[in-house]
Order: sequence, then C-alpha cells, then structure tokens
Amino acid sequence: MLALASALSIVSAGIGILILALLNGEIRSVSDQNGTTANALPLFLGLIALMVLLSVVSQYVLAKLSAGVVAKTRTMMVNRLLQASYLQTERLGGHRTYAALTSDTARINKGISVIPEYTYSLASVMIALGYIGYLSVPILLFVLTVISVAILTVSLLLSRATRILQRLRSNDDDLFEQYQMLVEGSKELNLNHQRKRFFYDQLFAPTAESARRNTVNSQVNFALITNISNAFVFCAMVGMLFGANAFLPSVTTEVLVGTMLVFIYMVGPLSFIIDSFSSLVDAKVGYDRVRQFEHALTIDDGGLEGPLESVIDAAWSTIEFKNVCFTYPQHNSDSGFSVGPINLVLQRGQTCFICGGNGSGKSTFAKLLCGLYAPSKGEILIDGVPLETHTQRQAYRNLFTTIFSDFYLFADILDDHGQPCQNQSEVDGLLHQMQMDHKVDVVEGRFSTTDLSQGQRKRLALIQSQLEAAPICLFDEWAADQDPYFRHQFYHHVLPLLRSQNKMVVAITHDEAYFDQCDRLFKFDLGVVAEVFPEHRQGLSFNQNSHDLKRSA
Repeated sequence: MLALASALSIVSAGIGILILALLNGEIRSVSDQNGTTANALPLFLGLIALMVLLSVVSQYVLAKLSAGVVAKTRTMMVNRLLQASYLQTERLGGHRTYAALTSDTARINKGISVIPEYTYSLASVMIALGYIGYLSVPILLFVLTVISVAILTVSLLLSRATRILQRLRSNDDDLFEQYQMLVEGSKELNLNHQRKRFFYDQLFAPTAESARRNTVNSQVNFALITNISNAFVFCAMVGMLFGANAFLPSVTTEVLVGTMLVFIYMVGPLSFIIDSFSSLVDAKVGYDRVRQFEHALTIDDGGLEGPLESVIDAAWSTIEFKNVCFTYPQHNSDSGFSVGPINLVLQRGQTCFICGGNGSGKSTFAKLLCGLYAPSKGEILIDGVPLETHTQRQAYRNLFTTIFSDFYLFADILDDHGQPCQNQSEVDGLLHQMQMDHKVDVVEGRFSTTDLSQGQRKRLALIQSQLEAAPICLFDEWAADQDPYFRHQFYHHVLPLLRSQNKMVVAITHDEAYFDQCDRLFKFDLGVVAEVFPEHRQGLSFNQNSHDLKRSA
C-alpha cells in the first residue's frame, strides 16, 4: 500500500512538472510570436484533472495507511498493558500510562497525519529538481549547494528542537501526575489550605511554567527554522536571477524563465515540508516514548488470543506455598520490603482469615496468592503441581474472583463464562439481598450507575463476584466500609454460603469479633506468617509478635 501511494504521488508530481514544462514551451512560443498551440488547452485541462485525481487517490491511500499505524500503535499499547504483569504496570504508574496512551499517541497521530501531503510535496520537489537539471546542470548544482547549506543549518536547529520537545514531553508526565493528585485528592485539598497552596505553588505552578517555557522555545525554534528555510529559498531565486547573467552567460533567458517558473512552483511544496518539521519531530519524540513504554512491559501471559483452555483439573483441592518469598524492587539504595518464606497449604471448601498490622505483608500475600505477583523465590503448587508456564499461571489466576481495598468497579456484569450476564432474576435477587435494588437498575447487562458510596460500591462488587462463580474468593477488608447489618450479613451469611458451594474463601480482616466464622486464621507480622489456632484466637492482639505463635507448616 505504501509503495502504491508513493508511486501515485510521484506520478502526480511528475504530471505537475510536465504541465510546467509544457507551459514553459507555450511561453516560448508566445515570445517567438508564434502564438499558442490550438490543442494546448484541452491537453492542459486533461493533465490538470489527472494530476488532481492521482494526488487525491495517493493521499487517500496514505491517509488510510497513517490511520492504520496510529490504530495499531494504540492497540499494541493496550495489548501490552493487558499482557504485562501487574507488578510492571504498578511500577510504571498510572500517570505515565495515561500520558503514553493519550499524549504520545496524539503526537504520533499529528505527525502521521502530515505524511500524505509530505510525501506528495517531497516527490514534487525531487522531480522539480530533476527538471531543473534537465534545463541547466550548472543551475542545478547551485540550487543543490544552497539546499545543502540549508539542510545543515536546519539540522542543527532541529537537534535543539528535539531536546526541547523531549523536555516538554517530560512535563506531560509531571502534569498527568499532578492532575491525578488534583482529582483524587480534591477532598484533602479543599480541607487543607496549606496543602492546597503547597500543591499549587510548589508542584503545579513550576511544572506549568516549565511547560509554558518549553512550548514557547519550541515554537520560536520552529519559527526560526521556517523563516531561515524561506530565506534560503528566496536567496536561491535571487542567486539564479543575478548569478546566471554574471557567471553563467551560456544560460539563455528561456532556460532562466523556465527554471524560475519551476522554482516558484517548488515554493508551495517546500513550505509544507518545512512546516511539517515540528509535527514530525514531535511524533518522533512520542514514538520514542512509546518504545520505552513497550520495553518497560514484558509479556506475562497469552493476552487476548481467545478462550483459555484450563490446564488445571476442575476438581482441584489444595493450593500450597512452598518456601515462597517475595521482595519488592529496590528504589535507590533502599532495600525492598520482603515477605516470607511462606509455607502453608490452603484447602478448597475452607474459609481462611488473614489478619495483621499495617505493613505486615497481608496485601502482598494476597497478590501472591491470586497470581498478581510472582514469587521471588519458592513456588506455588496446585494439587502438588507447580505453576511454571504462562498458560498455567493464567489458568491459575482465572480461578480467582477478588475485591481488593482499592478495587475498580466495572459497570458491565459478566457471568462465569466472561459474557454479559443474562440471568436477570439472579441479578435482581442479589440486588435485593444487598438492598441495592432501590439504588441501581440493570440495563442491558450493566449497572445503571456506579457513582455510589464506597460501601455501596463494594456491595455491587460482591454481586459481581458471586455471578462470576469462581472457585476462589479473595476479599481484602470488604466489611471495613459496611454498617453493622451488612458486616453481620457478610460474615454470617455470604461467607458460609460460599463455603457451602465448595469455594475457597480467603478474607483479609481486622474484625476480631468474627474470627469464629473462619476455619483457619493466619497472622502476618513483618512479612512472616503464622497460623493462629482456635485456642489462641481469644483476645488476639495485632501487636503480638508472630514468633509467640506457632509458625504454619
């Protein structure tokens, strides 16, 4: 497709030069007092129509190709995010991800959008230079000398422009992070005037000023490139006009007029090429960032290659942690927080509670358990079989339905096959059970709203979790945002119901009053886990040292 579009652009540009050549011949006929050729007008009109047609077709093909490249870039980035490990996306950060998906793709889109006209203009200039060479080789050498000096000058300015645009792109990362602070921290900023002033004066204002300064410098730099390039064009025209008489007496007036006519024709394409530099350089900066984004995310699973055939026996019964350790990546010289070694066996059909103080390793264990984190050491086994391949790990992750404390509530309601739930009566029953039927309707398989309190959103998430019918349910302090009634419902009705369905239930909780509702209780302290047996649960303190309890085997 690219070759076809390029060929059409070249032919269209060639026809444009042919029209100029014929026009130059007609001018000579007039100057020789021979008059114009009688059949010249239809020929000119036919060539003009053909030139326009080929130009439009070539630019349509190139526009289609360019749009495809942008769509492919967006698709690649989203697929890479979907296939990357959670730890990688977590380290990349939401603000950098948003900047790459929006700012960089916009830069690439803007740059690619000029390619059709740029290709046509470049072809026009190249063919025009060829025609100038046909008319006069000395004049062509002079023009090429001027162009060479212009290219050298412009390349130096473009190098500076690239550095400015790279700084401007770094401003985008900072601004996206600050926008995230502004939106997600709006309550805190409204309540704390000092923090509001600090955010504006020390964070946002300096970044905005840096972005403004880099934007101005970039625009001035490209304006300088445009004006210097235009100056070279006019210098070439003036040089041809005055230099031909002084240094090239063999060049006839007819040749000089024809050359000037072609050069005037070149002004339009040359101006477009020069004006395109800013978009193309900006697109290059965006492309480099996309490449960095791509390299930062390695493929961790099979992605979207169709329904996954589970390699795990549907009748599995145990999950075993064998010497599992996990260490967070180090930042600067600080050693990362570590969890483990963990040795334990969880049984299907049991309810397990996880407790412990803040920063004790509970959430890290939960992410290890459901496969969001891969062990730094040791292995996780299901029915004695270690998870070694991408397929095994993805099949293992598919066993879980989770509600983390920082969960995202999707409006679409899916069943256990990943399709929009068609069982309206079951959905209505769960909404009634959670007392959400007066707040939320289900329209075409979607919740009518998710703009609710945190506790209500958690109840909708619990409904989705039950509809997914996964064999393992992982809840991270689900009851923390519930009133006493729904806290009681969760521990005395929901969890027993899930256990009766032969599901493995793992709940992170601080609700000591409900510890009697679990089959097993595990306590984390400084990354170390110990099982708390029934005789030790009464009056358990989160500050109690885990070494005072029996370590789980």
